Formats: sequence, structure tokens, C-alpha cells
Amino acid sequence: KNEVNDFLTDPNKNIIMGPKGYGKTLFLRRKSLLYKKYQHQNVTFPRGEELTEDGKEVEITQLTDNPLTDNPFRKNYFISQNDITNNNKDNLRQKIENLMFAWEYAFVTAANMYTTTKESGNKDSNLTLNMFKESLTKDPATVRTLKNKAISQSDRECYIFIDNIDLMVKFGYFRGASVLPFWIALQLAFCLALSELSHKHIHIYGTIRHEALNLLDPKYLQYSDKTKLDRLLTKLKYTAADVRKIYENNISLAISETDYANATGDEAVRKYLG
Repeated sequence: KNEVNDFLTDPNKNIIMGPKGYGKTLFLRRKSLLYKKYQHQNVTFPRGEELTEDGKEVEITQLTDNPLTDNPFRKNYFISQNDITNNNKDNLRQKIENLMFAWEYAFVTAANMYTTTKESGNKDSNLTLNMFKESLTKDPATVRTLKNKAISQSDRECYIFIDNIDLMVKFGYFRGASVLPFWIALQLAFCLALSELSHKHIHIYGTIRHEALNLLDPKYLQYSDKTKLDRLLTKLKYTAADVRKIYENNISLAISETDYANATGDEAVRKYLG
């Protein structure tokens, strides 16, 4: 498909977007392998042979904190349904900017660590994701200061591939608050941070869920932001027949891989859809 080829070959296509099961992880890993194969030796590719950081391994546990306490995460970063329905655009925009700066700080800090330490050979390291998660415990003003001070310590090219950002958030309700608005904002802020990244030798590529931007309330961003995102995004598009084949194949795999002796179709569907 043309959009897949564009993502694999165009260095300016940083993000691949699609629903669960459409092959985002496959294409991101393929791009990482192609880059590693053809880039100069003086290039850092974190996580050894596996290459991609994985959001499944870095859960944002602040979501379960008590909202009644003095909680900087809830106050400065967490976006609830009330933030959307109250139509407080300034507050919503501020929280998205806070998340965006947290991502920018994580990008530069992780690249510094990957290029100047032995972390690049450690497949268990998710430096970018962990730096982002840690920044959510800090006051936004502190994060901005740290981001501005995080001038790159090396001009060595660094390629970081980040998968499953959506899985940093466990779906459901925590203490009566839906996480869906925050789940959307988390991925939107990642995209916006990439569009603002000024360090040309740091290359970030990632995957986001199609549903995140499709469910995007217009209050989340200005039109100019949407234009920026379109330049970065590769949107996976399939015909109805393509989608049916993908889901049938994945459900068949889920049945064959299930740990249960007597797998049922319902179990396979639950395993596949999550």
C-alpha cells in the first residue's frame, strides 16, 4: 500500500496511525530495521536488537492516585470529561501543553542518555517513556525549565522508536473518572511534541491509535495544530475486505495461541481486542 511505503521510506513521516490490529507495530519495527541497516555506523539505535521502546512496559500509575490529595498530576496533566464539558479551553490547552513539554523533555533527555551511556545496548530500557512518566510527577514550570536546560550533549544521530503509547493507560474508570480524555491527550501531545522538536539529529518515530484523533474534540487543539499533525502522520487505510481478512487472521492466531485447553470464540475475541 502506498501509505505504508511512504511511512517506511520518508524520514519526515514520524507517526503511523491506525486501529488496533492494523499492523502499526509491524511497520514501525520494519522502519527501525531498515534505518539500522542503511544508516551510518555513528548512529545510536536504543534497545539493542529489539529497537523499539514499549508503552506496555511503562504504565502511568498516577491515574490511581487519590484525587482528593494535593496531586500535581491530577491538577496539571490529567484531563477529565469535566475539562471537556466545562468548555474551559484555556485550562484544557494548558494541560495539553504541559503534556507536550513533558514529551519534549523526555525526547532530548533520553537521547542524551542513549548516546552518552551504555543504555543503548539494554533491551529492557524504556528511557523516553520512563522520563516522560517521571516528569508527570513534577510541577509543569519545573519541567519547562528542565526542558530548556536539556540542550543536547551530543550531536550524534539518535533514532528512537516508541510503540504502544496508548497502552501506558489502562482503560476504565479510576475513582469515578474516565481516562478516555487523558488517553486521547497523551497521544495528541506526543504528536505535537514531535512537530515542535528542534533538535535535528534526534529522530523520534512512534505509533498512535486511530481512535485517539478520530475521537478528538475540537476543543483539544487549534486548526494550525491539525495542519502540523497531518505532515507527520501516516494513516493506515483499508477496504472492508482488507479489514475482514485482518481480523479473521488475528482471531485465528488468538485461538491457536490461547492458554486455555478449550478455547472459545469469545475468549479469542477478548484476547485480540484487549
